[in-house]
Amino acid sequence: MEEIGDLTRRTGLSRRTLKRKSEDVRNKCQAYFQSSEVKKKKPSSTDNGIYEIQEISVQQDHKSEESFNDNIVKIPEEVLSLTTEDDHSIFEDSSQEENNCERNIYDDLLLWSLECNIRNSSLTKLLKILRSHGHNLPQDARTLKKTPRTVPVKDVDPGVYWHFGIKAMIDLLLENDVHVPSSITVDINLDGLPIYDSSSSVFWPIQGQIQELKAMKPFVIGIYFHIKSKPKCMHQFLGSLVDEMIEFENAQALAMVKMIQQHNGKHGCPNCHIIGRHDGPSEIGPLEKLNIDMVRSFPTEYLHVVCLGVVKKKLRMIMSNLRFPKSNRQREMFERTSFMNINKVTSLSQPSKPLEIHRAIRHFTEYLSDFKGTDFILYYGIVVLKDNVHPKIYQNFVDLHCALTICMTDEYSHFIPFADAVFKKFVEDYKIIYGSCMVSYNVHQLLHITDAVKYFGNLNKYSAYPFESKLGVIKNYLSSGNFPLEQAAKRTVEHIILDIVNYKKSLDTGNFVYLININK
Repeated sequence: MEEIGDLTRRTGLSRRTLKRKSEDVRNKCQAYFQSSEVKKKKPSSTDNGIYEIQEISVQQDHKSEESFNDNIVKIPEEVLSLTTEDDHSIFEDSSQEENNCERNIYDDLLLWSLECNIRNSSLTKLLKILRSHGHNLPQDARTLKKTPRTVPVKDVDPGVYWHFGIKAMIDLLLENDVHVPSSITVDINLDGLPIYDSSSSVFWPIQGQIQELKAMKPFVIGIYFHIKSKPKCMHQFLGSLVDEMIEFENAQALAMVKMIQQHNGKHGCPNCHIIGRHDGPSEIGPLEKLNIDMVRSFPTEYLHVVCLGVVKKKLRMIMSNLRFPKSNRQREMFERTSFMNINKVTSLSQPSKPLEIHRAIRHFTEYLSDFKGTDFILYYGIVVLKDNVHPKIYQNFVDLHCALTICMTDEYSHFIPFADAVFKKFVEDYKIIYGSCMVSYNVHQLLHITDAVKYFGNLNKYSAYPFESKLGVIKNYLSSGNFPLEQAAKRTVEHIILDIVNYKKSLDTGNFVYLININK
């Protein structure tokens, strides 16, 4: 005979669980007591390692049933003696299975709540229901998600800044058994994000992506917030990052980070020296402290320079027709543009659009109102413009398409010198067609694209597209107008584990370690 309290201390099970399992044992033993007298034979082992009682000699006790109550369990000595030193007891096996079951429920609830963006109030109600049915789960959604209690922020004139850091992200990857090479390359993206439609409040998130873990989504390094303006002091803004960082990118925020003139300034090119009154930056920026090449480490990014820069401006000039000064020869070229035929070809192209394009192909006049980066230049632009614009305008567009396509994949890397020549030809023809006054910063940057491709690889390896997608995710983290930076910081920490799990699933590594300490 063993007391419930003794079994609780020996097995580590709760009293409720132990009572339930003792009832199961009692029912099994009673089945043997129903028989009169059987001879005892040597027990045999089953496949699962639990010994099976074939025949036991027991003298039935009329008071045996009365002795089985909530506090006392009578178990035949033959049953208790069947466990060897090498085998787990029935209670230990059951305990392990129950713990594994609770752990699976915990993990599944966590991932489900993050993937489906379940509100904390709804998740807390669900947890209380599950707890009432005996599941060992937290009472509150914030405990389940490991939500930080506080968000440490610092003043960065004129707003505030929260820093998570690259090192913290690498630590989380290692704790979750993700292989991180000893030498890594980090892509950094810095861009502004208006967070509300009805106000001028803005985020300036700093994002990072490890090149060696390309399937891993970008992660947030830090977020700056102010009700109307960007950070004024780069030393304050980048102070927490300089010690962790190597490389930075983003064409629009590039000048602000490097503390040089803006892209539309007289001396806007960061890759070469052009004629002007000033040569080089006017102030030493915080990134100068790092051992990096301040020219080569900031490659030309094709989303903003080419897709949303050169291509969008080129199409707007085609549509504007006479809205900028042109010679008679230029005016003749643009008057041959047939917008009706372009829209007709666009409609006919809808059923045969490439698989890479998930959205519907819109009419040309509607396209510029909601311009999408790669659709036109890489896919159907060379189809819808053919025979609908002047041959020289069309050939100029084809030159840009071909040169950009070569730089988009490693398969055509041996054609990089040819692409460089085509980019130069495009810029020269661009001056003739649209006028030298239309050669902007973005057009000039085409001359430096192949330099970055030779050093970093194809354009997709340092594209801003993943970071632009992440900006929308960060904006969706906000559920109200109160404390937006704190909301974004807490949701960022909560969703990091989901990104790690999805990355490990993409590698098909099998078992995952879901729950880790992510509080900072």
